Amino acid sequence: MKERARFVLSGASGLVGTALAALLEATGHDVVRLVRRAPRGAGESQWDPEADVLEPSALAGADAIIHLSGENVGDGRWTHERKRSILQSRTRTTSLLARTIARLDPKPAAFVSASAVGFYGFDRDAAIDERAPRGAGFLAEVCEAWEAATAPAQSAGVRTVLARLGVVLSKDSGALAKMLPVFKMGGGGPLGSGKQMMSWVSLGDAVRALVYCAETPALDGPVNVVARARSTTEPS
Repeated sequence: MKERARFVLSGASGLVGTALAALLEATGHDVVRLVRRAPRGAGESQWDPEADVLEPSALAGADAIIHLSGENVGDGRWTHERKRSILQSRTRTTSLLARTIARLDPKPAAFVSASAVGFYGFDRDAAIDERAPRGAGFLAEVCEAWEAATAPAQSAGVRTVLARLGVVLSKDSGALAKMLPVFKMGGGGPLGSGKQMMSWVSLGDAVRALVYCAETPALDGPVNVVARARSTTEPS
């Protein structure tokens, strides 16, 4: 990829998107954020996923598109309506981006679309990699549909990476920020049984991994963006 590349980001106002945009700009790249309101400058382009509206000009000249939009699954109870909203917030935006990317000429070098390790379900008791089949449960079904929505971009020959993110940990936001106050007051303890596995990744590692996915031609298809588990036989 070019030394100074043009990145288009969706979900740029979220935890990961904010950090990713800051990293890209700090390393000399141009960043265009997709926004749902009127743009406030050259660094923003408008789209309206609910109305299925995204002008190809909003993506024109992009070297890579990184897609992070999606409703937070950790906010609120999973009612029937909320589950529908979680699913649609991912599939509608992804489909709209993928179809628009397929119409571009020239096309971007890479389309990195967020997914999640929820693809594998939560009933496994051994470490797995990207070759593992889809698991069971609502989030696994969401991830499968989410990833399938990238098909138009893949069919158009655009290298498409499905970034299966673990739980992104930051002391300032997300799951860790919610847990820290309790632990700091001495009320912390094991979560659940304390024996379950949880795939996680630090915020810094997550954003660097997304850039790596965009910049590395050999990467295509699903990529697990998680911390590496160290074997007990490895030296500390």
